[in-house]
Amino acid sequence: MMLDFKKLFDNLPQGVTIQDSATGKVVYANPLAVKMIGFSSEREFLKTPIEEVVKQFVVMDEKGKLISFDRLPGRKTLKSKKTQTKTVRFHHLQSKKERWSHIISQPFEDKQNNFFGVINTFYDVTESKRKEIANQFLNEMSKELSSALTYETRLKRFSELILNYLADGCCIDLIDNKGDLISVKTDDQMTCQSWRKELLEVVRTEKSRYIPHFSPSISLLMMPLLARGKNLGVVTFIYNTGSQPYNFIDKKTLEEFVRRSTFFLDNARLFDIARRLISQQKETQHILQEQENVLQLSERRFRSIFETSLDAIIITDNEKRIMDVNTATVDLFLLPKRDLIKKKIFSFFPAKSKKIFAARWKKFQKNGSQRGEIEVMQSNDKTIIAEYSAKYDPRVNHNFFVFRDISGRIEEEKRREHLLSIASHELRTPLASIRIFVDILKRSLAQLQNSKMDSYLAKIHEKTEVLSRLIDDLLDLTRIRENKLELFYEMKNFDEFLSEVLKDIQLTLPSHKIIKEGTLNKNVVFDKNRMAQVIINLVKNAVKYSPNADKVIVKVGEKNGYIQLSVQDFGIGIPTSEHKKVFNIFYRVRSTSKKTVEGLGVGLFISSEIIKKHGGRIWIKSQKGKGSTFFILFPFQPSQGESL
Repeated sequence: MMLDFKKLFDNLPQGVTIQDSATGKVVYANPLAVKMIGFSSEREFLKTPIEEVVKQFVVMDEKGKLISFDRLPGRKTLKSKKTQTKTVRFHHLQSKKERWSHIISQPFEDKQNNFFGVINTFYDVTESKRKEIANQFLNEMSKELSSALTYETRLKRFSELILNYLADGCCIDLIDNKGDLISVKTDDQMTCQSWRKELLEVVRTEKSRYIPHFSPSISLLMMPLLARGKNLGVVTFIYNTGSQPYNFIDKKTLEEFVRRSTFFLDNARLFDIARRLISQQKETQHILQEQENVLQLSERRFRSIFETSLDAIIITDNEKRIMDVNTATVDLFLLPKRDLIKKKIFSFFPAKSKKIFAARWKKFQKNGSQRGEIEVMQSNDKTIIAEYSAKYDPRVNHNFFVFRDISGRIEEEKRREHLLSIASHELRTPLASIRIFVDILKRSLAQLQNSKMDSYLAKIHEKTEVLSRLIDDLLDLTRIRENKLELFYEMKNFDEFLSEVLKDIQLTLPSHKIIKEGTLNKNVVFDKNRMAQVIINLVKNAVKYSPNADKVIVKVGEKNGYIQLSVQDFGIGIPTSEHKKVFNIFYRVRSTSKKTVEGLGVGLFISSEIIKKHGGRIWIKSQKGKGSTFFILFPFQPSQGESL
């Protein structure tokens, strides 16, 4: 009968052992039980005391708590003679292998209830328990990772989970935007640089790689971090020699852990990107709103200035069509705004002005700015003269014109110049008489040899000459304004002409030596009287504004086919900011004592007009306190074209 039981137990798919009730020793173990406990034969197992067998294992319950020998189901049934069940986890100390068994220990009795021993049935639940624990682990790890919201915190938590549960060390290497592998998380005692070649191979193949003996002290398991078809990098599990790779979960579960972790990491990465984009979008919207507010404020200011300006402002496109006008424009042309918009700007010019404007438009398109005067026509067919300035703004691709009615000012200037002309002519006659009578007195008193009287007459003569020059300047000014300044050209040797003029000037200016440099022995066509007027004005100014110097240098020569003449002094100099102003009418440079030097301030204006009439130009080079040099440049023979 016993043999029948043994045959039955030997073929069961569960492990079975029988313990004697008196001694507690195992008296039978079927082949599967022997294998599960780790012995090669039943005989070897039966001769080993049960206490010694148990010492080969770390025995734990389902929660991982250690179970003592006396709390094993078989021992408890021996004492209680009742059926005991328990799921036990066996960790073999030598092989490092783990098995889970569900043990049912039942009392073995006869019909008279005599207790003979205990039958222990071992159901191997290792695989199901591993799956259960793996799933529990994965769920808990997923929960841990999902609780960390940012990419950095999830990456940190991922590393901590590996170090706490899965390996002795770890390295996390991520692929940056350039495709380079960057180490972002490394165990303090490890370095990933020594296996970089293997890392690159895992990146290339996108397949896991286990290296059991990378070095005498460590083994490696490398897994790619794949998410949404993209390789984010590689995680390396580091195991010290003697540690069991994968611990209580298999490689498949470990790969699932890495897959989920990578998914959470990628989500966090995308979330961080989205959050940054949202933040940037909000910041951009804030900046745009501020710019919009500034733009609206600027627009309101512009409209305020635009509409309150006393000058007419017209905005056109590049086809000369009027896009916008202000109130002053409506008042200037005597037309409502709706009749001005979309019309060509030159439609408000008389025929003569249209031709002038067409020529000026070409220059304006080239230069981008322009100033001038032009006749415009009002709606009542009255023609007025307007001063205008024009500017092209490439930012808005529009042209801005500012018109100011100067008809009244021009009429007033004409009346004033007419009065000045009459007064100048009227003054010339009595002034000529004074000069004649002074000459008669000088001849009459010459025999008396009265030095005091001679000095008085000399003063009268000097002041008469000054008054005469002032009257001549005023008359020239009137001629220039009326465009009636005439030049009488003749051909002369310019070098001889210049020497003669400077010789005459030297007689009247004994305080300074006038030095001539350079020669120009060529015949030149020019107005000798007007050119002499220019040179005399420049030399006298040089003497006037250099009271502490003793010389003036006049240079002459040829430059690029033109005559160039310069007058250099060593006086007070003129600030750069005033260089263009000195040729304006009635402008006078102040001396070092802040006092304005005597004179009307028309000499340089007249000189510049004379040089322009000769087809040339005049300019200055000067620094305050370092003297001044005036240059004139004009052709050997004037042409009918414009000046330089």
